[in-house]
Amino acid sequence: MKLYQLGNGGGFDFDQVASSFLIELENGEKEYILFDCGRGVLKKLQKMEESEETKNIFESLAFVFVSHMHDDHIGELSSLILYRYFVLGKMTTILTNNKIQENLKQYLELTCSTKFEGSREKRAYMFDIRTNTAFISHNILNNTVFNINDFQSFTDSLKYSSPEAQHPEARKKYHKRFSVLSTPAFHPGIEANGMLLVDLVLNQGIYISGDTKAIPEIEHFIDKVREQFPDISLKLFHDFSYNDVPTRNVHACKTDVETEYSADFRACLNFYHTGEKKLYNLQTT
Repeated sequence: MKLYQLGNGGGFDFDQVASSFLIELENGEKEYILFDCGRGVLKKLQKMEESEETKNIFESLAFVFVSHMHDDHIGELSSLILYRYFVLGKMTTILTNNKIQENLKQYLELTCSTKFEGSREKRAYMFDIRTNTAFISHNILNNTVFNINDFQSFTDSLKYSSPEAQHPEARKKYHKRFSVLSTPAFHPGIEANGMLLVDLVLNQGIYISGDTKAIPEIEHFIDKVREQFPDISLKLFHDFSYNDVPTRNVHACKTDVETEYSADFRACLNFYHTGEKKLYNLQTT
Protein backbone atom coordinates (compact mmCIF):
# COMPACT_ATOMS: atom_id res chain seq x y z
CA MET A 1 0.00 0.00 0.00
CA LYS A 2 1.03 3.59 -0.64
CA LEU A 3 -0.42 6.60 1.13
CA TYR A 4 -0.49 10.13 -0.26
CA GLN A 5 -1.72 12.98 1.91
CA LEU A 6 -3.54 15.30 -0.47
CA GLY A 7 -4.05 18.17 1.95
CA ASN A 8 -3.60 19.19 5.57
CA GLY A 9 -5.86 22.22 5.78
CA GLY A 10 -8.31 22.86 8.58
CA GLY A 11 -11.85 24.11 8.10
CA PHE A 12 -10.75 27.75 7.85
CA ASP A 13 -7.52 27.28 5.88
CA PHE A 14 -9.11 28.44 2.64
CA ASP A 15 -5.80 28.72 0.80
CA GLN A 16 -4.98 25.02 1.33
CA VAL A 17 -6.26 21.67 0.13
CA ALA A 18 -8.55 20.27 2.82
CA SER A 19 -7.34 17.32 4.87
CA SER A 20 -7.64 14.19 2.75
CA PHE A 21 -5.70 11.02 1.93
CA LEU A 22 -5.32 8.83 -1.15
CA ILE A 23 -4.33 5.20 -0.60
CA GLU A 24 -3.03 3.07 -3.45
CA LEU A 25 -3.69 -0.66 -3.44
CA GLU A 26 -1.95 -2.96 -5.88
CA ASN A 27 -2.32 -6.61 -6.69
CA GLY A 28 -1.40 -6.83 -10.35
CA GLU A 29 -3.30 -3.60 -11.08
CA LYS A 30 -3.78 -0.41 -9.12
CA GLU A 31 -6.88 0.77 -7.30
CA TYR A 32 -7.33 3.73 -5.00
CA ILE A 33 -9.19 4.62 -1.82
CA LEU A 34 -9.99 8.27 -1.17
CA PHE A 35 -10.43 9.32 2.45
CA ASP A 36 -12.67 12.42 2.39
CA CYS A 37 -13.18 14.75 -0.54
CA GLY A 38 -13.19 18.38 0.49
CA ARG A 39 -11.89 21.67 -0.85
CA GLY A 40 -9.13 21.42 -3.49
CA VAL A 41 -8.98 17.62 -3.57
CA LEU A 42 -10.10 17.15 -7.18
CA LYS A 43 -7.56 19.64 -8.53
CA LYS A 44 -4.86 17.80 -6.60
CA LEU A 45 -5.95 14.44 -8.02
CA GLN A 46 -5.99 15.86 -11.55
CA LYS A 47 -2.43 17.06 -11.06
CA MET A 48 -1.36 13.65 -9.75
CA GLU A 49 -2.82 11.98 -12.84
CA GLU A 50 -0.20 13.76 -14.95
CA SER A 51 2.40 11.44 -13.41
CA GLU A 52 2.89 7.99 -14.90
CA GLU A 53 3.09 6.61 -11.36
CA THR A 54 -0.40 7.77 -10.37
CA LYS A 55 -2.34 7.97 -13.62
CA ASN A 56 -6.02 6.93 -13.91
CA ILE A 57 -6.91 7.72 -10.29
CA PHE A 58 -10.48 8.76 -11.15
CA GLU A 59 -10.94 5.67 -13.32
CA SER A 60 -9.53 3.29 -10.71
CA LEU A 61 -11.18 4.67 -7.57
CA ALA A 62 -12.41 1.69 -5.53
CA PHE A 63 -14.34 3.80 -3.02
CA VAL A 64 -14.51 7.05 -1.07
CA PHE A 65 -14.55 6.83 2.72
CA VAL A 66 -16.51 9.70 4.31
CA SER A 67 -15.50 10.57 7.87
CA HIS A 68 -18.26 13.13 8.47
CA MET A 69 -20.39 15.69 6.67
CA HIS A 70 -18.58 18.98 7.21
CA ASP A 71 -17.96 20.91 4.00
CA ASP A 72 -14.16 20.69 4.20
CA HIS A 73 -14.52 16.89 4.04
CA ILE A 74 -17.33 16.37 1.50
CA GLY A 75 -17.40 19.72 -0.34
CA GLU A 76 -16.22 18.22 -3.65
CA LEU A 77 -17.80 14.77 -3.27
CA SER A 78 -20.77 15.62 -5.49
CA SER A 79 -18.47 16.89 -8.24
CA LEU A 80 -16.43 13.70 -8.05
CA ILE A 81 -19.57 11.55 -8.35
CA LEU A 82 -20.88 13.60 -11.30
CA TYR A 83 -17.53 13.51 -13.10
CA ARG A 84 -17.16 9.76 -12.75
CA TYR A 85 -20.75 9.19 -13.89
CA PHE A 86 -20.97 11.53 -16.89
CA VAL A 87 -17.33 11.46 -18.09
CA LEU A 88 -16.18 7.96 -17.13
CA GLY A 89 -19.52 6.15 -17.04
CA LYS A 90 -18.94 4.85 -13.52
CA MET A 91 -20.88 4.75 -10.26
CA THR A 92 -19.02 5.78 -7.13
CA THR A 93 -19.01 3.58 -4.04
CA ILE A 94 -19.01 5.42 -0.71
CA LEU A 95 -18.22 3.89 2.67
CA THR A 96 -19.19 5.37 6.03
CA ASN A 97 -20.87 4.28 9.25
CA ASN A 98 -24.57 3.57 9.58
CA LYS A 99 -25.29 6.79 11.52
CA ILE A 100 -23.92 8.99 8.72
CA GLN A 101 -25.34 6.92 5.88
CA GLU A 102 -28.92 8.20 5.78
CA ASN A 103 -28.08 11.92 6.00
CA LEU A 104 -25.35 11.53 3.40
CA LYS A 105 -27.73 9.69 1.09
CA GLN A 106 -30.32 12.46 1.36
CA TYR A 107 -27.66 15.09 0.66
CA LEU A 108 -26.31 13.30 -2.41
CA GLU A 109 -29.75 12.57 -3.80
CA LEU A 110 -30.28 16.33 -3.99
CA THR A 111 -27.08 16.85 -5.98
CA CYS A 112 -26.32 13.59 -7.81
CA SER A 113 -29.52 11.89 -8.90
CA THR A 114 -30.73 13.61 -12.08
CA LYS A 115 -29.81 13.44 -15.74
CA PHE A 116 -31.53 14.60 -18.92
CA GLU A 117 -32.38 12.62 -22.04
CA GLY A 118 -33.23 15.31 -24.53
CA SER A 119 -35.48 17.65 -22.58
CA ARG A 120 -36.75 14.93 -20.26
CA GLU A 121 -35.49 14.74 -16.70
CA LYS A 122 -34.69 11.22 -15.56
CA ARG A 123 -33.49 9.67 -12.32
CA ALA A 124 -29.87 8.49 -12.42
CA TYR A 125 -28.12 6.15 -10.02
CA MET A 126 -24.64 7.64 -9.67
CA PHE A 127 -23.52 6.45 -6.24
CA ASP A 128 -23.83 3.56 -3.82
CA ILE A 129 -23.38 4.02 -0.07
CA ARG A 130 -22.23 0.95 1.87
CA THR A 131 -22.01 0.46 5.61
CA ASN A 132 -21.62 -2.29 8.24
CA THR A 133 -21.01 -5.71 6.70
CA ALA A 134 -21.59 -4.86 3.05
CA PHE A 135 -19.43 -6.79 0.58
CA ILE A 136 -17.81 -4.74 -2.14
CA SER A 137 -16.40 -6.23 -5.34
CA HIS A 138 -13.52 -4.43 -7.06
CA ASN A 139 -10.96 -5.36 -9.66
CA ILE A 140 -8.42 -6.50 -7.07
CA LEU A 141 -10.33 -8.70 -4.62
CA ASN A 142 -13.48 -8.61 -2.54
CA ASN A 143 -13.32 -6.08 0.29
CA THR A 144 -15.42 -5.96 3.42
CA VAL A 145 -16.42 -2.94 5.48
CA PHE A 146 -17.35 -3.39 9.13
CA ASN A 147 -18.87 -1.06 11.67
CA ILE A 148 -17.10 -0.68 15.04
CA ASN A 149 -19.93 -2.71 16.61
CA ASP A 150 -18.90 -5.62 14.37
CA PHE A 151 -15.37 -5.82 15.76
CA GLN A 152 -15.66 -9.57 16.30
CA SER A 153 -16.68 -10.04 12.68
CA PHE A 154 -13.71 -7.91 11.66
CA THR A 155 -11.25 -9.94 13.73
CA ASP A 156 -12.76 -13.19 12.48
CA SER A 157 -12.20 -11.93 8.94
CA LEU A 158 -8.53 -11.30 9.65
CA LYS A 159 -8.08 -14.68 11.30
CA TYR A 160 -9.80 -16.39 8.39
CA SER A 161 -7.58 -14.69 5.84
CA SER A 162 -4.19 -15.02 7.53
CA PRO A 163 -1.69 -16.64 7.34
CA GLU A 164 -3.09 -18.84 4.58
CA ALA A 165 -3.85 -15.89 2.33
CA GLN A 166 -0.19 -14.88 2.27
CA HIS A 167 0.49 -17.55 -0.32
CA PRO A 168 -0.32 -16.14 -3.81
CA GLU A 169 -2.11 -19.30 -4.89
CA ALA A 170 -4.41 -19.04 -1.88
CA ARG A 171 -5.78 -15.66 -2.90
CA LYS A 172 -8.36 -17.28 -5.16
CA LYS A 173 -9.75 -19.03 -2.09
CA TYR A 174 -9.29 -16.31 0.53
CA HIS A 175 -10.95 -13.35 -1.11
CA LYS A 176 -10.95 -10.71 1.62
CA ARG A 177 -7.40 -9.39 1.23
CA PHE A 178 -8.34 -5.82 2.15
CA SER A 179 -10.69 -5.20 5.08
CA VAL A 180 -12.04 -1.82 6.19
CA LEU A 181 -13.38 -0.96 9.63
CA SER A 182 -15.34 2.14 10.61
CA THR A 183 -13.65 3.27 13.84
CA PRO A 184 -14.75 5.38 16.84
CA ALA A 185 -14.49 9.17 16.76
CA PHE A 186 -16.01 12.06 18.71
CA HIS A 187 -16.48 15.36 16.89
CA PRO A 188 -18.85 17.56 18.95
CA GLY A 189 -22.04 18.47 17.16
CA ILE A 190 -21.81 16.01 14.27
CA GLU A 191 -21.60 12.25 13.78
CA ALA A 192 -18.10 11.16 12.74
CA ASN A 193 -15.99 8.06 12.23
CA GLY A 194 -12.46 7.08 11.30
CA MET A 195 -11.10 4.29 9.11
CA LEU A 196 -8.82 1.31 9.60
CA LEU A 197 -7.62 -0.36 6.40
CA VAL A 198 -5.76 -3.66 6.69
CA ASP A 199 -3.88 -5.57 4.00
CA LEU A 200 -4.35 -9.18 5.10
CA VAL A 201 -1.60 -10.50 2.85
CA LEU A 202 1.18 -8.11 3.81
CA ASN A 203 0.01 -7.72 7.46
CA GLN A 204 0.01 -3.94 7.22
CA GLY A 205 -2.58 -1.36 8.13
CA ILE A 206 -3.37 2.35 7.97
CA TYR A 207 -5.55 4.08 10.57
CA ILE A 208 -6.95 7.58 9.93
CA SER A 209 -8.93 9.07 12.79
CA GLY A 210 -11.10 11.56 10.94
CA ASP A 211 -12.00 14.73 12.85
CA THR A 212 -12.10 13.81 16.53
CA LYS A 213 -11.24 14.83 20.03
CA ALA A 214 -8.70 12.63 21.81
CA ILE A 215 -10.86 9.93 23.36
CA PRO A 216 -9.75 6.81 25.27
CA GLU A 217 -11.85 4.60 22.98
CA ILE A 218 -9.41 5.21 20.13
CA GLU A 219 -6.36 3.99 22.05
CA HIS A 220 -8.35 1.03 23.42
CA PHE A 221 -9.46 0.15 19.91
CA ILE A 222 -5.91 0.23 18.50
CA ASP A 223 -4.66 -1.79 21.49
CA LYS A 224 -7.34 -4.37 20.77
CA VAL A 225 -6.28 -4.69 17.14
CA ARG A 226 -2.63 -5.05 18.12
CA GLU A 227 -3.45 -7.59 20.82
CA GLN A 228 -5.46 -9.76 18.46
CA PHE A 229 -3.03 -9.39 15.56
CA PRO A 230 0.49 -8.62 16.82
CA ASP A 231 2.03 -9.20 13.38
CA ILE A 232 0.11 -6.35 11.73
CA SER A 233 2.18 -3.18 11.37
CA LEU A 234 -0.01 -0.07 11.77
CA LYS A 235 0.59 3.52 10.67
CA LEU A 236 -1.58 5.90 12.74
CA PHE A 237 -2.80 9.33 11.57
CA HIS A 238 -4.68 11.43 14.12
CA ASP A 239 -6.56 14.71 13.89
CA PHE A 240 -4.79 17.57 15.75
CA SER A 241 -5.08 21.32 16.31
CA TYR A 242 -2.41 23.62 17.74
CA ASN A 243 -5.17 25.74 19.30
CA ASP A 244 -4.80 24.27 22.79
CA VAL A 245 -8.18 25.21 24.24
CA PRO A 246 -9.70 21.80 25.00
CA THR A 247 -13.00 23.13 26.33
CA ARG A 248 -13.75 24.99 23.06
CA ASN A 249 -11.75 23.17 20.39
CA VAL A 250 -13.70 20.47 18.56
CA HIS A 251 -10.42 18.85 17.45
CA ALA A 252 -7.80 17.03 19.48
CA CYS A 253 -5.26 19.43 20.96
CA LYS A 254 -2.17 19.18 23.17
CA THR A 255 -4.03 19.03 26.50
CA ASP A 256 -6.53 16.48 25.17
CA VAL A 257 -3.83 14.22 23.81
CA GLU A 258 -1.65 14.35 26.91
CA THR A 259 -4.65 13.76 29.20
CA GLU A 260 -6.40 10.96 27.33
CA TYR A 261 -3.55 8.98 25.74
CA SER A 262 -0.58 7.11 27.17
CA ALA A 263 2.94 8.23 26.30
CA ASP A 264 3.51 5.08 24.27
CA PHE A 265 0.41 5.67 22.18
CA ARG A 266 1.22 9.37 21.66
CA ALA A 267 4.62 8.38 20.32
CA CYS A 268 2.96 6.37 17.54
CA LEU A 269 0.71 9.17 16.28
CA ASN A 270 1.27 11.18 13.12
CA PHE A 271 -0.77 14.38 13.45
CA TYR A 272 -2.70 15.84 10.52
CA HIS A 273 -5.41 18.46 9.89
CA THR A 274 -3.00 20.92 11.50
CA GLY A 275 -2.85 23.55 8.76
CA GLU A 276 0.88 22.94 8.33
CA LYS A 277 2.22 22.70 4.77
CA LYS A 278 4.02 19.38 5.30
CA LEU A 279 2.28 16.31 3.86
CA TYR A 280 2.76 12.62 4.59
CA ASN A 281 3.68 10.33 1.73
CA LEU A 282 4.69 6.81 2.57
CA GLN A 283 4.87 3.29 1.22
CA THR A 284 3.96 0.49 3.59
CA THR A 285 4.95 -2.36 1.29
